[in-house]
Amino acid sequence: MPQPVAVSLADAVQAAHSEGFGFGEAVARDAPALWLEAVLARKPRMPSDLEARLLQGSALPIDSLLHDEVRHALRRGFWDALERSRRVTVETTESVLLTAWPGVQCRSGWVRSGSCLC
Repeated sequence: MPQPVAVSLADAVQAAHSEGFGFGEAVARDAPALWLEAVLARKPRMPSDLEARLLQGSALPIDSLLHDEVRHALRRGFWDALERSRRVTVETTESVLLTAWPGVQCRSGWVRSGSCLC
């Protein structure tokens, strides 16, 4: 039987953030926008079913998952992906609105000729 490979704590934290980010991207891609906003509003409290899926789906050795730092990095990666997804959605929506309706109001003021004056 092969011996488990030892992973340094720093490497495990980095890998955990990456895994969490990938999981968060998949959740954000498949989730309805209103659900996503509701989950983000509860941050830093992660829904228990999502946290369970995140931990169970991890490829990290169980020894690594016993460290608080590693579990925190998994969650942080998840939240980073959800926040990024929300930013991209808002920017895309604003871009579409500004192109379709010149003169519409953006986050910081009025727009002329389809260009934001921010």
